Amino acid sequence: MNKINFILTFLVLLLLSNTCQTKERATSEDRVVTISVDTDDQQVVPDVDEKSSYTEYGPGQVASESVVEEVERIQTAGIIIGPNSSYNTDVMDYVSCLLKSDVKINFVAGLGKSAVVAALFSQTKKPELVKWKFFRLKDKEDIDDMLEELSLSKRAIKRSTVALYLAKPKDKTISFDTKGDIDSNIRNNIKLNKLIMNGVYKVDLKKGSPLIANKVFFFSYDKKLSVSKNHINGKMVQINMPKQNYSLVKKCEIIKENL
Repeated sequence: MNKINFILTFLVLLLLSNTCQTKERATSEDRVVTISVDTDDQQVVPDVDEKSSYTEYGPGQVASESVVEEVERIQTAGIIIGPNSSYNTDVMDYVSCLLKSDVKINFVAGLGKSAVVAALFSQTKKPELVKWKFFRLKDKEDIDDMLEELSLSKRAIKRSTVALYLAKPKDKTISFDTKGDIDSNIRNNIKLNKLIMNGVYKVDLKKGSPLIANKVFFFSYDKKLSVSKNHINGKMVQINMPKQNYSLVKKCEIIKENL
């Protein structure tokens, strides 16, 4: 009898032991996280605590219902420099202001003596260098000596990212073109400088090559030379530069007002 009791007790204990192990395995399996390796572009987005400042848009930020539109501004500009009695380079300060405003200059052109100033800027693309080179030549009167000292390179100008538009005086009209001999064009403009200053020639922007830029700035040293803003879809801006030399800050303010 004692043997039968012992065997029954042993079987009960064995049954209880197997039951406990099964529950532990089930509990352990419940803690396993299944990770999907599907190739679908599905993303698991964690829940965001509404009370927390760390949202899915960053610390303390929320989704904006409206998008703020960027202020429309010009990206490219063209430069036309009017004639003057000397090889004035004041216009380069205004050009420098345009560059500081992150405006890309597509082309430059010059009338009269300004043709050589425009050519040098097309070659160097550096307003300060243009001013420095002409300052060294302020006493030069001979055209050949001046052009030799400036070391203008037709090859460099033709490859420049700032295209040189040649001002072509013909039949009392000046048009602009990208083709032609640079040296002869500069010399012809210098020769006709006084006539151009006195308004004998009229600037016609409808002839010649199109002036490709978001906005064209016409810098004039003399109010007699007038260009209408409506010649090319209203994107022409004429700036009459005063005889008194404004500060660079003032010049940049004028440029920003017209951007």
